[in-house]
Amino acid sequence: MTGIQFITDEKSRKTAAILDLKKHRELWEDIEDVLGSRSRRREKRIPLEDVKAELIKSGKLRGDFRPVFLPGAAWPEQIHDPEMTRITT
Repeated sequence: MTGIQFITDEKSRKTAAILDLKKHRELWEDIEDVLGSRSRRREKRIPLEDVKAELIKSGKLRGDFRPVFLPGAAWPEQIHDPEMTRITT
């Protein structure tokens, strides 16, 4: 694989890798995501309802949870309607 160099020990075992980030940026981003996830594995989890309640209390979220549909998007009951091409508000 081009763009990857391996560093080996005296017994020719791979001990490290050097990535060309221009060629393998997505791979590096995946590696960073995995490492970040593993580092937070033992962190306390907060239930979604608690997060929503705190955001509402702080004024960062409204309490009336309504689905938002963009113009051109189908409403759930219209998804299978082949005649529906645009929704206007």
